[in-house]
Amino acid sequence: MITLHAFAASRSARLAFIVATMAASTAGRAQGLDASEKDTIKLVERVRPTCVLVRVQDRAEPAPNRKRIPRFVNRTQLSGTAWDSTGTFVTLGADLAHADRVFITFHDGSEFRATIVAEDTTTSIGVLKIEGAPVPVSAVTWGDSKKLVVGNRVIAVGCPFGFTASPSFGWVSGLDRELVDPNAGSNTPGLIQVTTSVNPGDTGGPLANSSGEIVGLLSSVFRRPTYGPSMFSVLPNVAPERNAPETPKTWVFQDSLSAEGIGFAYPAHLVRPAVEKLLKAPNVKPAGGSSGPWLGITVEPIGPALAAQLGISEDMVLVDGVTRNGPAGLAGIQKYDVLVSLDGKEIPTQESLMEVLGGLTPGADVKAAVRRQGQTLELNIKLER
Repeated sequence: MITLHAFAASRSARLAFIVATMAASTAGRAQGLDASEKDTIKLVERVRPTCVLVRVQDRAEPAPNRKRIPRFVNRTQLSGTAWDSTGTFVTLGADLAHADRVFITFHDGSEFRATIVAEDTTTSIGVLKIEGAPVPVSAVTWGDSKKLVVGNRVIAVGCPFGFTASPSFGWVSGLDRELVDPNAGSNTPGLIQVTTSVNPGDTGGPLANSSGEIVGLLSSVFRRPTYGPSMFSVLPNVAPERNAPETPKTWVFQDSLSAEGIGFAYPAHLVRPAVEKLLKAPNVKPAGGSSGPWLGITVEPIGPALAAQLGISEDMVLVDGVTRNGPAGLAGIQKYDVLVSLDGKEIPTQESLMEVLGGLTPGADVKAAVRRQGQTLELNIKLER
């Protein structure tokens, strides 16, 4: 017959054996990691804390016959990236100017309400600030995205569907890519194309190089339209759909079928000056309006064939869209004009146009030089918000 004392002793022995076995197993797994796995874990531990979940909330109208108690609903969930270790964060495409409340959640589950510092309409970059609370971010290093080359290994960290700080690895598969949003009538040049996972909710999260330096903000995932313009001009090995319309020169981004392994990030060399400008001149507005200047045109590169036909250099951009009653349209810029310079600075690429606009302010009077039918015209433009 087993006494209670003997049973307790044997139970303690069994627990001790289980704990010892688990400890030995864990130690064995740790010792079994090769150098590559250890480096990967260190990289994740360095970059992951810089990614936060951003919840943008709007005030909801109370139901009829109910007390008017303030109630808020999530309008969108996306990611953000630590700008520094003092509580400043950047995000992308959050439409902060119309937000009533914004919350930031860290990888450890801690959550704080954030103050909206500013948002730039040119880049869709928003700046948030947490004050008076300890921030679980020890160090943030921003790298030089201009040094990236195709084949560089990168880590992307985002909050897909609200799952905080989820890392994935991949490579740089393209540089200076352009996305066109036909619904908004805008194009976004200068993007980094990556093979990392980019899912809904990842936008605004950090893209880092193998040294843990942040080289971009996750922007979007490529989608192939189910109807309308397709992407076959950039995927020549794919047979076009039957009766598909003429294909565009650039990639089209709109809600439809997702494409695996084609994600994009906004490069750090465009993010940094935009954020620095916003921090120097905060512009918080409760509703409507942001800080960036608006020109009201979309442009595309001039290829060698068109350059030869027009007798001009390829280092210019072609105006392929003008917003009616926008600043450029009111100044006289027309579709198919060649944009030579803006504010005295040459515009050889779409990316350079964004850089020039990023250094200007709404309301500024600038001169634009365009070529039209063999003549160079100088037009005065008043930038708007």
